[in-house]
Amino acid sequence: MLVPRSRRCERHGAAAACVLVCACGLTAYAVPRDSLVLEAIESQGLLNTAANQLRTMDVVTAYIATRVNVAGVLAEVSLETWASDARIVATSPLDVRTTIRPFETQSFDGTIMVEKPFIDLALPLGPATGRWRFRFFEDFVDASSGPDAIWTTVSLSIDDTSAAAGWFESVDAGELPWTSQQAEGTGEFVRIGGRIIGAEADVYLIEICDPANFTASTEGHANWDTQLYLFREDGAGVSFNDDSPVSGGVQSRLTGQFVTAPGRYLLGISEFNRKPETVSGLALWQQNPSQVERAPDGPGAGGTLANWVAPSNGAGGFYEIRLSGACLIPGEVVCRADLDDGTGLGNQDGSVNIDDLLFFLGAFETGDVRVDLDNGTGSGVGDGAVEISDLLFFLVRFEIGC
Repeated sequence: MLVPRSRRCERHGAAAACVLVCACGLTAYAVPRDSLVLEAIESQGLLNTAANQLRTMDVVTAYIATRVNVAGVLAEVSLETWASDARIVATSPLDVRTTIRPFETQSFDGTIMVEKPFIDLALPLGPATGRWRFRFFEDFVDASSGPDAIWTTVSLSIDDTSAAAGWFESVDAGELPWTSQQAEGTGEFVRIGGRIIGAEADVYLIEICDPANFTASTEGHANWDTQLYLFREDGAGVSFNDDSPVSGGVQSRLTGQFVTAPGRYLLGISEFNRKPETVSGLALWQQNPSQVERAPDGPGAGGTLANWVAPSNGAGGFYEIRLSGACLIPGEVVCRADLDDGTGLGNQDGSVNIDDLLFFLGAFETGDVRVDLDNGTGSGVGDGAVEISDLLFFLVRFEIGC
């Protein structure tokens, strides 16, 4: 899971000393279990009309499906169409329907890439095994005949990684080493999803386990001008790229060419012109040349990240960072639905069963802050009050067994 380090760390003086005190927050994105890749799919007609295109996927492995991962490119046909009108309904083998809205953007010209790459499935969650159905439709029809738009390519994947509801807007990585989000878990770490809103940056603590094969890229996975930065865990600069030397576009790409050893590093993303600087206000990197991956070469090259300066050149947006050569960081895993061992004392026992449900209901009724599990964002961060958001948060995790 991606753990907000601001809740895990206490800063002492100029250095950040981390104390592991909780394991909460976003979930790291696992490799999807089952995928359906389609081309030339028309987005046409209101929901459940004959013009909708329907595709199916059969899943044979057994796991609890929690999320649909979406990637693809939508091309306009009607000049009046909005990207945000293009919708997909995913229907699970248990006939539970989830409406997927892959875009926030309204009017667009030409083509547009998916902006919301991860969608939580509707409750109740259930076994993935069986036939999945995907129906493509328009929330508002602009074309007098034919499709409003066409999916030139679209990939729909099912996985069993728990996702925090609303993570796109409500759960945000910090900008500095001591407020970064930690990619915690075991195994390969293949992607990060998030959102930049205006003049900000997101910073993640990751493990580079194979420097020779390490890459981090937003190519094809953002609709805005990204910048990627790599720092040592203490904030010292390692490498930076603005415009990928591979694709030549305004998305970014890093490699392991400046990584001297495996270990923990900070990966930062910002919109063009938002720059990291030292505590003395010196830039760690020069802005140009933009199409080259570079070690620190600014006046503050020998310093460490302490601040971000300069406004971004736009409003940012959703992004996905694809990774290779990276691993999740082993650490304490806390099951948020494991509340009681049957004694009523609030001691965990490593399993989720009726004892936890009874404990939660009793504590919820009395307003016991031990069941203050969430602040309404789905992030697993409490707010000092026991209310409906805590009940909903608990029920989701009780359903999936953690």
